[in-house]
Amino acid sequence: MGTRKIKCEIYRDSMQNYKKYAIPPAQLIIADVPYNVGTNFYGSNPSWYIGGDNKNGESKLAGKSAFNSDFNFNLYEYFHFCSKMLKKDDTKPLQRGRSSNSPCMIVFCAFEQMQTLIAAAKKHGFVNYIPLVFIKNYSPQVLKANMRVVGATEYALVLYRDRLPKFRNGCQVDESGKNIRGTGHMIFNWFKWEKDGKEIPKIHPAQKPVKVIEQLIQIFTDEGDVVIDPCCTHETAKCKKHFTPAEDGLKQSWKDEVVFVNPPYSKKTKSNPGQEAWIRKAFEESEHATVVMLIPARTDTIAFHEYIYGKAEIRFIKGRLKFGGAKDAAPFPSMVVVFRRNHKEAEQQ
Repeated sequence: MGTRKIKCEIYRDSMQNYKKYAIPPAQLIIADVPYNVGTNFYGSNPSWYIGGDNKNGESKLAGKSAFNSDFNFNLYEYFHFCSKMLKKDDTKPLQRGRSSNSPCMIVFCAFEQMQTLIAAAKKHGFVNYIPLVFIKNYSPQVLKANMRVVGATEYALVLYRDRLPKFRNGCQVDESGKNIRGTGHMIFNWFKWEKDGKEIPKIHPAQKPVKVIEQLIQIFTDEGDVVIDPCCTHETAKCKKHFTPAEDGLKQSWKDEVVFVNPPYSKKTKSNPGQEAWIRKAFEESEHATVVMLIPARTDTIAFHEYIYGKAEIRFIKGRLKFGGAKDAAPFPSMVVVFRRNHKEAEQQ
């Protein structure tokens, strides 16, 4: 499978306020939920002691949790959120030997958590699961190395509703839609745990390697699909590249990226460049990137005719969307605009 570059947006309060961001339904939700190990997070880890040596006494991490959500993470709220944010199952008839385009979610967890997660997921419609095991060539439990067998694995669950989710193993199809023999490969439910290199800063003690996350995204999604991590923060995001408001995405290059943009709907002011600036940016960047925008369907605007009409794919959304948990729908229709990479060359053909 080829390498795909990914752009993501980070929202700190996505679970409680996901509606206001108008994020499209996701093909994949992938998250590293708190393991609920409480104050024993650093148990068996050298970090428990100053300099990693028990002769120096306990460090400030001894008896500490990794983060506050170890104590107050609401598992049922999490699954409720995920059930709303995932796409609905694909209802098209399945072809023999082919997966559906249905969504799924992947949850990293402790081995002891698995049955609890499975039970909670079932109550929110995720009635099926596939266990995943990640094998390390090291163990952080060095303090127990002469006492017992130490842990060198990580675990996750692929949770899905009624239909097997989208699955990409490199299998290709011919013109009639049949699988081409010999083009796909078997993917086992265990993976090598490849540690991040020095170019990836370690900000959180439990962060998962970027290569592991990228591999899972490639298996369960296609280019352009929406992937959500509802448990991330700005500091622990798994995407290599994202822009904060302070960095200003309008001033950054989107080259060679797949970009989702839901820009501000307000008009231009001294402090706000306005929606037209984002549309123009998407059009310009699509010479070297694929850009997907969710914007009001205002076909009478100058921006629509200059940058969208005849230059991008337009998907009008039936009905009107609700934003921010509002009781009433928006007073305007919406559309999804897709700027394909190299659109200028396509226009000239």
